Amino acid sequence: MIGATAKTYHRTPYGELVAAAVVLVFLVIGAWLWQRPQTVSVNSLTQELKQWNTDVSATELLAAGYIDVTNVHDYPDATIEHFLEEANAGRQSVLHVFSQTDGDIQIRVLWFDPYVTGDWISRIEGTHTDVEQAHGLIRELRWRAGDVDGSSEYYAREPERITEGSETQVLLARRFDATSTTWMEGEMWPEPTPLYSYRL
Repeated sequence: MIGATAKTYHRTPYGELVAAAVVLVFLVIGAWLWQRPQTVSVNSLTQELKQWNTDVSATELLAAGYIDVTNVHDYPDATIEHFLEEANAGRQSVLHVFSQTDGDIQIRVLWFDPYVTGDWISRIEGTHTDVEQAHGLIRELRWRAGDVDGSSEYYAREPERITEGSETQVLLARRFDATSTTWMEGEMWPEPTPLYSYRL
């Protein structure tokens, strides 16, 4: 139409803010849904261990992705070393291993729990107690003959390594809650727990 003027529409800042808020909400929900299945807990791992029958074989465990740490490995295990690196970096991760002694199988599930905080005892020597502030620790559950030890062990994030000749043993140092641990006088401090060994 001659003489008609075209209307100009302006996008308001308010509309842009609403659009940005909607996008942010979807991103947060998506991140939560992505993270939720990866969250591990004592309960979920206990249920996982309880699925194994008392006559479970090494072949079944290997097929399920568990690592046999009974014997010395010919080289550092990539999966175990990756777990240790992730734990030391403070990232949640899970490791499944097992060992055999005279046909008796023991299954171990270790995971890094980033939510463990507070004061933890790292060493007791005589009357002296070393206490450190934890920002996440490695935890462990064990299965043997169909039973799961309900009380998880706690370990330092960084492993200890002892090399003798061409063989290196990887160990995990125990940690105890300073608020609930009662140490008897003269009681020996526990040795680090072996994880696995490999040859250089």
